[in-house]
Formats: sequence, C-alpha cells, structure tokens
Amino acid sequence: MITTAIAGVVEASRQRVWRALTDPAEIVLWDDARIALIDTPRTYPTMGETIRWRYRLGSVSLVLKETPQVVLPEERYALACSAGSLRFEETFTLVGEPENSAQPARTRLSLKLTASNRIQLVDSDIDRFEVRQILTTRIDETLRSVQKWCECESEVD
Repeated sequence: MITTAIAGVVEASRQRVWRALTDPAEIVLWDDARIALIDTPRTYPTMGETIRWRYRLGSVSLVLKETPQVVLPEERYALACSAGSLRFEETFTLVGEPENSAQPARTRLSLKLTASNRIQLVDSDIDRFEVRQILTTRIDETLRSVQKWCECESEVD
C-alpha cells in the first residue's frame, strides 16, 4: 500500500470547510474532476451510503463511487473510493485554530490518500511510482481547490 498525505491552512472556519467537503452541491462546484452527481443521496454524508459521480480522470470519463467510512462532523471524514480499476481511501482531517477577533478563522486541513502499489489496467498496470504521483497530484489539487473555494466564499459571507 502507498500512503501519501499533505496538509495546508484554509482561511475559513471548520464549519465552512466541512460544508465544502460534504455538501454535494458545493463539491461539484470546486472539484473540476467531478462532472456531475449521478445519485441524489437521501442524507449525506452517512456512513455506508454510497454516492456516485460522473468523474473525469485525465481525458477519460468514469464513475467515481465514494462511501463514507468515518463521519465526525468538522473533525474527520474518511471515504472508501473507486473509479474504474482504481481503489483508494481518502481521509480528511480538520483542525480549527483558536478564533481571535483580530484574526480571521483558520482551519488546518489535511488529506491522506491510501492506494495499492499497482493499478491494474487492461493490458498492463501502473507501478508504485506512478501511483504515488497520481495520489500526490490528487491531494494537491483537492487541497488547493477547497482552499480557494472556501476563502472566496468566506469573503462573501
């Protein structure tokens, strides 16, 4: 298994960041890889309830399935994910910095992705170095997108 994690600071409250990570109506707006929501979940996020997205991986359109495994509001959010033959786990951790009237709200957001060493394709597989690069790119893009979305939205609030 390969595990990769990156953290950053978002100039927004934990409540705001949590909403960006868990509200399907917001997710599709900040995540360029998600083309559209396939399912309209009854309640989300609920542990064990799968949500499906039309998802773009490079130039390929796939179905991304996400099933929450841990839902601790405004603290931790872990998902089992699959897109085609790619299987991985995502864990978001949110830590709010003490609020101070002189400083805007800040949240330390980390994202950890875990995937197997190889991804099986039709005629070959992607080796562990390429898998690590895919994971690192996904984490970086996700954290930057959430940060940009929340910080722009916080200015409006």
